[in-house]
Amino acid sequence: MMKKIVQGLAIGGFAIVLTACQSDDSETVVETEYGSISKEEFHAELEEKYGEETLQSMTKKLVLEGQFDIDQEEFEQEVEQFKTQLGPQFTKFINQQGYRNEEEFRTALYISKLEFEAATADIEITDEEIETHYERMQEERKARHILVDEKETAEEIIKKYKDGASFEELAKEYSKDGSAANGGDLGYTTAGEMVKPFEDAMYGLETNEISEPVESQFGWHVILVEDVRESETEVQPFDEMKDQLREQLLASKVDSQSYTSKVQEALDNGNIDISDDDYEGLFGSNKSGESESTDDEGDSSNEDNGKQDSEEAKDDSESDNE
Repeated sequence: MMKKIVQGLAIGGFAIVLTACQSDDSETVVETEYGSISKEEFHAELEEKYGEETLQSMTKKLVLEGQFDIDQEEFEQEVEQFKTQLGPQFTKFINQQGYRNEEEFRTALYISKLEFEAATADIEITDEEIETHYERMQEERKARHILVDEKETAEEIIKKYKDGASFEELAKEYSKDGSAANGGDLGYTTAGEMVKPFEDAMYGLETNEISEPVESQFGWHVILVEDVRESETEVQPFDEMKDQLREQLLASKVDSQSYTSKVQEALDNGNIDISDDDYEGLFGSNKSGESESTDDEGDSSNEDNGKQDSEEAKDDSESDNE
C-alpha cells in the first residue's frame, strides 16, 4: 500500500487554492513597487500548472465516492498508522514524495483506497481463504525456482532434473529471473511474498520436492522446496489480522490490467461530461458534444483510451513478486 500511495496524486492542496481564488478574481493578492498580482492572474497561473491534475483528482473522488464507501474511522486509523510507523520522519517522507503537507498525503491515500474498492468490488474472499493464508504465515519455506517463457521448456527442465541434473545449474542455464546467477535461490519466504500461483504451488510441495510447471503473469516457474521451518517473525492473533489479510488477498487477485480497467469502468459509470474544451478527453472520450449515433463508439474508446496508472496494483520488478 505504501508504494501505491507514493504514486498517488499529490495535488489535494491545489484544489483548495483554486477554489478559493474564484471568490473575487479582481481582488489584488500581492502589491509591490513594481506592480501587483490579481487573484485572476494568480488563478490563471495555478490552473495552467495544476488544473488538469486537480480537476482529475476532484472528479475521480466525486465519482468514486458516489459508488464506494470508505470507513472514515478506519481511514483515520490508517493515517495514524503511517505517522506512527514513520515517527519524526513522517513530514520528511511525505515531502520527499512530492506532498507539501499532510492534507495532500491524505488526499492521495483516500483516492487510492477508493480506486482499490473499485478494482476489487466484484472479488469475493472466503473465510477459508483467509484462514489458509494465516496458517501459511506460521511457517517459512526455502525455495529455488527457474522462470522461463514456455511451458514446454519448463517440462524439459523438470525431466532433466529428474534424470539427475543439478537444479542450480539448470537455473543458471535456463532461468530469465534475476536469481538465476544464484542457482534460482529465493531464500526463505512466507505467505504474501509471492504471486499467488507461485505461493499456492510452493505450499503444496514437500521438502526436496519439485513442482509441475506453474504459470504466473511472469511466465512459467519450476519450483523446488529445500526446507520448511517455523516463521521467525511473530504473527499477531488471527482476529487482529483478519481484515488486513482479506485486503492482502484481494490485492493478490487483481493484476495491473484488470485493476486499471475496473477503475476506468467505475469512472465511466459516472457519465463524466467535461464542458471545458481544454480538458476534453481527460477521462477517455468526453461525452460532451458527442451525437447519439456515436455513443457505442465512444463507450468502446473509453475503455481503450482511459487506461492510466497501470503500475499501481503491482510492484515494478519481478523480483518483488517472485
